[in-house]
Order: sequence, then C-alpha cells, then structure tokens
Amino acid sequence: MKLAVLGASGHGKVVADTAQACGWKQVDFFDDAWPTRQQNGHWEVIGGSAQLLTRLDDYDGVFIAIGNNRIRYGKLNELKSVGAKIVSLIHPHAVISQYASIGIGSLVLAGVVVTALLSASIYDRTMLASGALAGVVVAIPVAWLVARQLYTLTRQ
Repeated sequence: MKLAVLGASGHGKVVADTAQACGWKQVDFFDDAWPTRQQNGHWEVIGGSAQLLTRLDDYDGVFIAIGNNRIRYGKLNELKSVGAKIVSLIHPHAVISQYASIGIGSLVLAGVVVTALLSASIYDRTMLASGALAGVVVAIPVAWLVARQLYTLTRQ
C-alpha cells in the first residue's frame, strides 16, 4: 500500500512513522517547499501540491500533515474535490472504543484512549496526541488535541 503525505515537517515524520506502524509499505512526501526540501528524515520529498494532484491515482491513500488548521482544512477540501482517497491513521497501540467514531483525515497516535461511556465522536482532520484520553460524552473538534488548549479548541 502506498501513502502520499502532504506536508514534510516534524509532524509529517510522526505521520509517516504511524502509517508504517499501520502497515503502509511506502510513504512518499509532497511539500510546497520542494524542490528545495528533498528529504524529511528517512523519507524522500518527491514533489509539491501540484505534483501530488497529478499523481493521486498512484496512491492508495492521502494524508495531510500540515499543522496550520486553516491550511490543512483548505488542502483537505481541495483534495477531496478532485477525488483523493483521504485516510485516517490510527496507531495499533491506540485503544478506540467500538462505539467511537473517527473522522476522515484524523491521526490517532500510540497511547491514545478513546472511550465511549456515553458517546465519543472525533471529527474530521483531528489529531489525538500520544497519551490523550477522550471519553464520557466527548466531541473533539477539528483541531489539535492538546490538554492545555482543550477549552480553546472546543470553540473552533
């Protein structure tokens, strides 16, 4: 399985590592800093957004690894509009209740626990950082889940 990752940064490295833990055999990076940026850790950067758009059929899935919420949202909508197969990544060492739902384009890292005592919904484009806990009646918004920012994020 081949995964295209848009966004070659530190966050992208975490995404690629998680993807490989999930069984993705090949991870290729695309970043608009290309061709200046050729490498992202162990992974090669092979093009920018424009190149990704021309190669969508080469990939089994696409993940947007851009930290800025507005840019990530815009790229997600652009890619969805042209039929990209947007995927979520859930690390095999995360614990997700059978009653929870994870939205498209979401990243759930190792050590995350999502319970569903009543209900839990993780919306599209959400990242749950290592060790995060979501439970009882929870709806995580489109944003990064960081404990000290949870109040702010629920207002976005």
